[in-house]
Amino acid sequence: MSDDYLHPDLAARLTALEQMVSHLYAELGLAPPAVQDALAQAVGEEAEALIAAGDRDGAIRAVMESQGVSLVTAVTRVDGYRRHKGW
Repeated sequence: MSDDYLHPDLAARLTALEQMVSHLYAELGLAPPAVQDALAQAVGEEAEALIAAGDRDGAIRAVMESQGVSLVTAVTRVDGYRRHKGW
């Protein structure tokens, strides 16, 4: 993930958090989930299909309804998924 669009302080905090999470997985002897699996889980199958079909608004609605999250959270998840996929 490129941090070019993040404020430098936020990018540094994100890097530190990623390192902490990696350390926790190592200490617990667990394999971290693949990024794609984590992203797919964050949006759900229905939203994933809607995103693939080019229906961003429908995907946002699907995330809000299926996961009971706010509009802001749903937009963040859908846009993060789309950005990772290069859409």
